[in-house]
Amino acid sequence: MSVVFKSTDVKEVFNSDISSIWSEKGNLAKVTVGSDNPMKGELQKFLKNGISILEVGCGDGKLIKYVCDNVEQCKIYGVDASEKMIDYAEARFESNENKNEIKFIAGLIETVNFEQTFDIIIMKQVLHHINNPKIILQKLEKNLAENGVLILMVPGKGYQANILPFSHEDDLLGRYARSALENLIINSGLFPLNILSDKFIFEFVNLYDYFKFMNNIGGVQKIHNYNADEYNIVIDWIKLYEEYLRKTEKMMVSGEYFVATCMKTNDYVLECIKTKK
Repeated sequence: MSVVFKSTDVKEVFNSDISSIWSEKGNLAKVTVGSDNPMKGELQKFLKNGISILEVGCGDGKLIKYVCDNVEQCKIYGVDASEKMIDYAEARFESNENKNEIKFIAGLIETVNFEQTFDIIIMKQVLHHINNPKIILQKLEKNLAENGVLILMVPGKGYQANILPFSHEDDLLGRYARSALENLIINSGLFPLNILSDKFIFEFVNLYDYFKFMNNIGGVQKIHNYNADEYNIVIDWIKLYEEYLRKTEKMMVSGEYFVATCMKTNDYVLECIKTKK
């Protein structure tokens, strides 16, 4: 999957007004069938007191709050390209008592470096916003503890497929086929311990809410390769026709996420594979 956007362009998108309305996106889309949050269930399997955790693309810190509610005495790092997102993440913990050591860092994951390793590395809905996913996974593999796990969540090929047909090459939304995701993980020096598929259906009250949702998650921007000259035209048209778009009927949109749990391809993992054979 070739891409033509810059990491700094992605940063500009999520450092915009999106950061202030990030938490509102869940109010625009009602899940009527299935679940759109498979990450928590997989993450829960590996959470325990005293471990070290890194979330890449932590946004406003919502998932880190969930982690903190379930563990104690952990060292937790959150990294996001958006300074504004990091401000909201830090504010989330200002009045909360927690028994963990938390640190937020604003910066592109391409340039942020860590000397330590982590027991868990989390990437929720981030990989398709990264210019070169393989290089980033290879980098994070070096920061993964010997028997740690990297858990990532990406949109699958069924995500909004009834609106925007999936393409195996240069997909507009950066969606993955299962085989392509597995190959990416393996070629990055990681072992895909488990890849889960979670399918669901979104319901939007009207077409305006759908377009607003797509803007709030960076979807409109992704479709236009984060080119501000292009996606701002679309956003302006949505605002212009808001009154008419709100009068449209409700719409159902398909959803699919893959959650992949990965480990280093080390002697331990290879021995486990041999044993299962």
